[in-house]
Amino acid sequence: ALASQGIDAALQVHRELGPAFVESVYENALCYELSLRHLPHRRQVVVPVRYKGLLVGEGRADVLVDGLLVVELKALPAVAPVHLARVKQRLRALDIDSATRRARTIMEQADPVRIAALLDDYNGGV
Repeated sequence: ALASQGIDAALQVHRELGPAFVESVYENALCYELSLRHLPHRRQVVVPVRYKGLLVGEGRADVLVDGLLVVELKALPAVAPVHLARVKQRLRALDIDSATRRARTIMEQADPVRIAALLDDYNGGV
């Protein structure tokens, strides 16, 4: 349910704005859309990076919805494996155990061509 709501919000933003803007524009729009849907979220969430238990740095998750759904925004023509790997790292670093296994399965099955086709279908082929 949460993943569907998040995806629907992201698709709504994509449909309204199209593919021409930088990531910060999409982040602003997505957070507004999430607020309209009364979905709790946080922006630019600090993600601790540990190596063998030692804190060695930090990264950021673009948007964290309801403490469970990590949204990694990309203003790119296609999703590369490195982008999916970043989401996996953030899930692991945020210790989102209940969602991690399902999210990994979804991401491992993600096909950028199918995602692009989904966006095209959602936009009426535009």
